[in-house]
Amino acid sequence: MGNIRFLYKYTKGHRGRLTISMTMMIILSYVSIMPAKYYKEAMDNGILAGDYEYLKKVCMILIGIYVLKSILNYITSKIFIISSQSIIFEIKKNLLKRVLKLPMTFFEGKETGYIMARVGETDKLQILFSQQTFKILISIIEFIIVLYILMKYNIKLTLIALAIMPLYYIVTGKFMGNISKISMELMEKGAKMNGKLEESISGIEEVKNLNIEEKESKKNIDYNKEFVKTAIKQGVLYSIGMELLTLISAIAGIIVLLYAGKDIIFSGFTVGGYIAFANYIGKLYAPVIQLGTTTLTIQPALNSLKRVKEIMDELTEEERNKNGKEMTEEIKEIKMENIEFSYDRKTKVLKGINLEVKKGEKIILKGSNGSGKTTLMKLLLGIYDGYNGKIIINGKNQKEIDIKSLRERFGIVSQKIFLFNDTIKNNITYSSKEIKEEKYKEILEKSELEKLIKKFPLKDNHMRLDPRKLDKK
Repeated sequence: MGNIRFLYKYTKGHRGRLTISMTMMIILSYVSIMPAKYYKEAMDNGILAGDYEYLKKVCMILIGIYVLKSILNYITSKIFIISSQSIIFEIKKNLLKRVLKLPMTFFEGKETGYIMARVGETDKLQILFSQQTFKILISIIEFIIVLYILMKYNIKLTLIALAIMPLYYIVTGKFMGNISKISMELMEKGAKMNGKLEESISGIEEVKNLNIEEKESKKNIDYNKEFVKTAIKQGVLYSIGMELLTLISAIAGIIVLLYAGKDIIFSGFTVGGYIAFANYIGKLYAPVIQLGTTTLTIQPALNSLKRVKEIMDELTEEERNKNGKEMTEEIKEIKMENIEFSYDRKTKVLKGINLEVKKGEKIILKGSNGSGKTTLMKLLLGIYDGYNGKIIINGKNQKEIDIKSLRERFGIVSQKIFLFNDTIKNNITYSSKEIKEEKYKEILEKSELEKLIKKFPLKDNHMRLDPRKLDKK
């Protein structure tokens, strides 16, 4: 129910359109029932009665019904497409915003491609807002109406048709659980496969330097093989389920034909009556068939919904720090008291760190690679919060300060520089909401970037720089 509530809140703003389309689908279901009656009339009172004029009249009515049905189908389909795409856009937008606000602990141990694949799973939710899904509800209304009509035509045939229905539920129930499990497994393997591929492409220079193209290819192929195996298993199960449902429908039709034929021969049941009955029986089975087929197709979407909600339920940095008070003053003093930290909760990267820095002071943290220098800065910025000890800033516990306002008071030059796919100017001013032109020029002058920028045709509007080509400029 939690997943449904999560999804329902995103329908706000679209419920009017969805209500209109649902109403039109109810009208459409009534229109869909109408042809069977006129086929009976065409057969009994037109063809068999030898009345060609009456047959033409009935055929014109049937054409009108099918034209109306097509128009209603088009309108409802269009509304559902617009609504589903808009809802998925909102979910993906919020998911992307949330992912970027999640703590570093969420990203550790996960490849970029894996996370991208998890975000991409939102696209699979479209079927939940499709016309096909809502038709299940409408088909229930059709079932009640058609059951009443069939009882009027032939009670015995109707009871025979109803006796076959439990087989649909048995087949659906048998395959639904297995497909649900396999689809979850398939999505996880797909995400891992994308993660490995992204890792190989991102590290292509190292792959070539170490001459391990074959090794990386084999790893990617192994991930792909596992994905394909699971995909085949899912496809085979789905195919068996669908074929069994089709087989049951065919057998049901033959049984009805057998008993209807007997009634036509011995009891005066008309050919037109059988044609109408055969048309109506499709509507009788429709809810069960649609429930079965839609369950098989909708299960991967429900699994995607579960996985999307898992990420949405992760607490962001802001939520973890919701009681933090905004920092308005400049930083004058930083103290670290007996700081201890471990990434894996086993090996301590930092132990017994004590430090005091006041405004105007300059300090150097020296140590070998992996000794915890960068980690210490990450703790100071609140990127990681699972440490023991205290970080005191201006006499306040860092955990009681709003992290966003705290980070705004730090200037960081990372040892691992990342350039966004944007202009030089936008990369320089990326973290600044507003920057005056004078300040920007001052930054260029002090960093000696001004001379470099002048060498590019588009100056500071030149797109992302390749560091390997900078020495040629």
